[in-house]
Amino acid sequence: MARHAVAASTGRGRASAAAGGGGASAPIRRAGSALPPPQAGFTLVEILVVLAIIATLVGLVAAFIPVAMKQRDVTKTQSTISAVGIGLETLEVDREQFGKYPPSRLKDLRIRKNPVGRDLGQANDINTGIECVYFLLNNPEVKLDRDLPVADEFKGNTDEDSYRTAKGNASDALAREYLDAWQNPLVYIHNADYKDTKGCDQVKRADGTLVTVRPKKSTAAAGGGFKRPNSFQLFSLGPDGEQDPDEAEEGDDILYGE
Repeated sequence: MARHAVAASTGRGRASAAAGGGGASAPIRRAGSALPPPQAGFTLVEILVVLAIIATLVGLVAAFIPVAMKQRDVTKTQSTISAVGIGLETLEVDREQFGKYPPSRLKDLRIRKNPVGRDLGQANDINTGIECVYFLLNNPEVKLDRDLPVADEFKGNTDEDSYRTAKGNASDALAREYLDAWQNPLVYIHNADYKDTKGCDQVKRADGTLVTVRPKKSTAAAGGGFKRPNSFQLFSLGPDGEQDPDEAEEGDDILYGE
């Protein structure tokens, strides 16, 4: 009887082991200790594609920035030239104030028949036209009916000259000029001097070099005559600081009235 009981017990143990997976006990997992499922990462090809797209965008932005900055400077210069030009037109219309356009040389300037230019003295023969314009538009003896919206950054004295006296020129005797966005003086030439610019054809740029200027002409196809023949020429030499040839189809000079 004892042997039969042991055999039965052994049989039940084997059956239990077989039911449990061949004798190996299953591992016990505690709650919250399950391993997270593996996550998919970027492949090398995907990373290279993203880097290529970023490089392309950076290149496009880098190429656009200089163009945008140049256009910004052109717009600022156009605004300055427009403001100064309107001031000159106002002087010409107002017969009681001045009644004409300023001369190209300060020594020829008269206010109500008073030779103020002769009294002040011509500082030198550089930047003379635009210095005369600046002096007149900022002279307290000549009152414009509007304020010129020209920022201080577009006012300067590139040739560092001065008059003999501060009379009529605010608080000092500096012979200032209106500047473009590249800090070069604007060019002003009265129509009476178109054919002979001696004494008013030298401009000193921001880098200290001198450049000879001349009245601008239309292309041969357009007749070849002087532009704005009955008034004056007011223009910027543009980003390159050089006057465009008259026959240039696409120049960078900026002329008042165009």
